[in-house]
Parts: sequence; structure tokens; C-alpha cells
Amino acid sequence: GFAAVYSWLKNPNSANFVAVAIAVALIPFVSLYGLFIATGEFAQIFPLTKVLLSNLVLIICGAVAAFGLIGLKVQHEEVTQELEETSAKVA
Repeated sequence: GFAAVYSWLKNPNSANFVAVAIAVALIPFVSLYGLFIATGEFAQIFPLTKVLLSNLVLIICGAVAAFGLIGLKVQHEEVTQELEETSAKVA
């Protein structure tokens, strides 16, 4: 999550690579859900759910941390730049 937000804020063109990494981290679990349901092995779904949910929570926590650390700084820099441009036009 952190890498996705960081690359999105710093270089939007590289965000696709991180999105692929996140997909690779989640797709095996989702495909195993389908296999376990199709074969009737419902007892295997609970441990899989714990791992999938922990992956999702950690991806979200990383994204929140990145927005907190980087996003607010980027927004502050953009507002400061706009204020400087506006004051230069007025003066």
C-alpha cells in the first residue's frame, strides 16, 4: 500500500508496476477460495481468510501511512506554490 501511494504521488507513470505487485499478493488467495469451494473443502477457507484479511489490512495501513507522511506534504507544497503564484500576479 505504501509503495502504491508513494509511486502514485511521486511518479504517476510507475503506479502500474505497484498495482501489479498488489494484485500478485492477493490473487492466489482469491483463486484458492474458488478451488476450496469447488472441491467442498470448507474447513480450509477459515485459515485462508485470516491470511487474506491480514494482507488487505496491511495494504490499507501502508496506504494510510503513505498519505499521512507524503500526501500531506505534497498538498502543502502545492498550496504554497499556488499562493506564491497568486501573490506574484497581484503584485
